[in-house]
Amino acid sequence: MKAGTIVRGTRDGYLLALDADTGRLLWERAAGDADKGETFTMPPVIFDDLVIIGPAGNEVPIKGWVGAFKLKDGDPVWRFNTVPRPGEPGAETWAGATDAPTGGGAVWTPFSLDPAEGLVFVATGNPAPDFFTDARRGANLYTSSLVVLDARTGKLVWHHQATPHDLHDWDLTQVSPLFRADVDGTARRFVSMVGKEGLLRILDRESRAQVTAVAVTRRQNVEVPVTQEGVYACPGPLGGVQWNGP
Repeated sequence: MKAGTIVRGTRDGYLLALDADTGRLLWERAAGDADKGETFTMPPVIFDDLVIIGPAGNEVPIKGWVGAFKLKDGDPVWRFNTVPRPGEPGAETWAGATDAPTGGGAVWTPFSLDPAEGLVFVATGNPAPDFFTDARRGANLYTSSLVVLDARTGKLVWHHQATPHDLHDWDLTQVSPLFRADVDGTARRFVSMVGKEGLLRILDRESRAQVTAVAVTRRQNVEVPVTQEGVYACPGPLGGVQWNGP
């Protein structure tokens, strides 16, 4: 909410702006493509005069994106594709030996915002198909990743892929909190990230290096691909950390 306006997304891909005092509809916009399976499950972030949101739908599969819309009327301002389209940086990390549809990289949990720096921190979901990985050879950027965008322009500032070429449907789900801490007498800025892979990671926001990683659940056979015969792996697609942080 900002300046008396409440903005929310809907399951059929609409953004709705409501008057906070009366509930009156101020505007609506079909921001997502419901015919493609794009649905909004997360609250948007409002930065200055922009509403920032992205659709869920990894398993459909949609091709994920994050977009900004004007707070006053819902007009689109920018879009960043979390699954790069042909010719975009990162598209070379997708190669397939089949004609199976690919996608993923959708967003379904809240973003984090650094208003002082004008940065939005995004947790992206798994690549698709989830387990038929011959259809998507390569690292599959920017899925299962922390993606940091310029909130004003949507340009990629930096990213950290938690699970390159994800084999187990291990969405990244949390990119919070953003925090500061003194380390050996030096003030440093950090971001924590965790997802269904069950590793709580701390990254330095200036060097962008991973400082530490701690398992928050049992991890077993994490590098073993799924087979038709069956593989025991932990955590599973519903394990690790989902909606709520550890």
